[in-house]
Amino acid sequence: MKRTLLLLTLVAGAAVAACSSTPEDAPEAPGGFGDNAGLVDPSSTSVMADDSIFEALPLKGKPQLDALCARPGDDPVRDGLCKPDAPALTGLAALQKAVGLGFTPDGGNDNPSFALLGHTQSLASRKVSAINPRVIIFMSTNARNPDLVTLAFTRGEGFAELIARDKKTKKLNFYLVRFEQACSAEHKCTPTDRFTVENERAWRNVSVYDDEDLANTIFDCRACHQPGGPKAPKQMLMQEMERPWTHFFDTETEGGAALYDDFKKAHPKDEPLAAIPPNVLVFSDPAALEHSVNVEGFGDAQPHFFDSKTIEGQVKASSKGQPGANDPPGKSTAWNTLYQRHLAGSPFPPAYHDVKVTDASKVSRVAAAYQAFTKGESSSAPDVTDVFLDRAAPELGHTLKTGLDAAGILKAACAGCHNDKLDPSLSRAGFDVTKLASMDKATKERVIARMKLPASSPQHMPPERFRTLTADEIAKVEAELSK
Repeated sequence: MKRTLLLLTLVAGAAVAACSSTPEDAPEAPGGFGDNAGLVDPSSTSVMADDSIFEALPLKGKPQLDALCARPGDDPVRDGLCKPDAPALTGLAALQKAVGLGFTPDGGNDNPSFALLGHTQSLASRKVSAINPRVIIFMSTNARNPDLVTLAFTRGEGFAELIARDKKTKKLNFYLVRFEQACSAEHKCTPTDRFTVENERAWRNVSVYDDEDLANTIFDCRACHQPGGPKAPKQMLMQEMERPWTHFFDTETEGGAALYDDFKKAHPKDEPLAAIPPNVLVFSDPAALEHSVNVEGFGDAQPHFFDSKTIEGQVKASSKGQPGANDPPGKSTAWNTLYQRHLAGSPFPPAYHDVKVTDASKVSRVAAAYQAFTKGESSSAPDVTDVFLDRAAPELGHTLKTGLDAAGILKAACAGCHNDKLDPSLSRAGFDVTKLASMDKATKERVIARMKLPASSPQHMPPERFRTLTADEIAKVEAELSK
């Protein structure tokens, strides 16, 4: 398969900050800025505390799809899912085929294009690594695509994400396809269910939501894809817009090849990923992605352009062995500028400065366990999320930089979804971290109460899906807001 020109991606190395909010029609506990949020404990191998947020939505399954299809709209997702003879979504391959993104082993250039990511600041930030990459699938184009459709998938999440362009309004529509597995009913999904090919098939209880359905939840597409607020246009996001595309798999770059090497340590040659045939998986194509971001008109609109060439060069100069060996982590003054901007209140955290986000010893252990499972030497797969480099957690966005004051903690942890750009009709707009000085006492008390809930609570702020605060950080915020 030759290099091809593709369209754009949904949250490719982009950011989703920590939201905590509730569906508009869901009952709220005292508070009113998102008391029924869902979260996932990133260390848990049982599903998916996200269930709480989807259970709070008023419709599911066929009634939800019927309601979605009854709304105005004309795009490839609706073309595939709303027609009378629409196929049952029995797995990821069925969804891909329905929206025009299906693969065949010998399809060559007729197959969709794709890109693999070894790190992301998207919804899947705490699950994505070279061992469990985020997969972006799309059709290639040399010009703006009137039938634009793109799909993102990460094993273990329990959903796929879609972007499509409306043929009449020319605006972007965002979708989330939520699915369950046989293990979901009793919340007993294991790593085998979540992080192997089993996660891609035998779907049940599939629900399709659009960005309107999700507008007041932690899955709100607009929090990142409409950063200018409800009157601004929605946009595609790609931080790493130039070669060497630091966190993208690519056989033609040093960093991309290093990510492929780690992936191959765990995954056998005959294993598909995201319904992509195994003989095709070597063709991850960030060069085409860059081209298409520009063609689609979003190249100059990125909130945090990540200068891959400069940052990687500085990292390599500072830490011998990069990008293959990433401990000790590298250093980059260009990256520090992006990070300081985020700490000052910008809702978009930058992608990590090093190519790899993982601990080599953890990767070796998890890869060996995964290989043992695929060879039939073990009855269960490992938790593939247990690979991150602990000392990198603050700069990955999983935790916060030490030493921040209360205002800094709230900005870094909450500004992405609680800022002055929000649609005022959303309940979470009642908490705006840019206006702490004028925040009323009742709101401050609700913030404190929500932050002090156990991390396993669906009402905990910020959601554990995105980042974890220490007890000291929560106490510091409580002391400041109690004044």
